[in-house]
Amino acid sequence: LLKDGDLDVRAAAAAAISELVKHNIGRSSIASELLEASEVFRHNDPTLRTRTVVPFTYLIDYPDTRDMLLGSPLQSNLIGLLMDDLIEDPQETAALFSQLIILGYNHIAALPVIFHAYTNLHDSNQILQARGASILLAMATHASLRNMIYQVLVVHATFRLFSPETSSEEINAVIDNMARFGILKLTE
Repeated sequence: LLKDGDLDVRAAAAAAISELVKHNIGRSSIASELLEASEVFRHNDPTLRTRTVVPFTYLIDYPDTRDMLLGSPLQSNLIGLLMDDLIEDPQETAALFSQLIILGYNHIAALPVIFHAYTNLHDSNQILQARGASILLAMATHASLRNMIYQVLVVHATFRLFSPETSSEEINAVIDNMARFGILKLTE
C-alpha cells in the first residue's frame, strides 16, 4: 500500500502501519517489510517520505524490533531525509535519527546532518532557518549529540573569528577530520 499510486492510499497505509506496530502481533514482520520498502524514502512526494518515518518512531521503542532497525540501512535513509530541504517538518525524523545514534549507530554519521542544519540556519530563507533550528533542537535533546553540536559551533565560531576567509565547507572538512582522528569527543 505504501507503493500505491494514490497519495491518499499511501498516507492511510502509513497511518495504519503506525497503529499496527503499537501491538505485539506481527511487529517484527511489519518492521522487516517496512525496511524492505526503503525505496519509499526516495519517492518524489516529500509528504510520503516523511510519513514513512512515523512507524519507525514506534518500532524503535520495542527491543524485538530495535536490533533489526540498528542493523538496517535506515540511518542512511534518515540522513537523506534530513538533508532534503523539501521535507517541511523534520522534527520526528531528527528525533528518530538521534535515537538511533544514541542506541548504537556511528556518531560520525551525525556530522553531515549537523553541518546541513547549521548551513540552513545561515540561509536567507526563513523556512530553511526554521528547518535547521528544528533539526538541531531535536538532536540536542540527547546530551552526547548536544555536545557534538556545541563542538561544531565552537569550531565554526573560532574559524569565523580568526580566519574569516575560510568557507563553511572547508571548516566542515576540518571538523570531519578532527572527528575521524579522535580530536573531537563525539560520545560521552
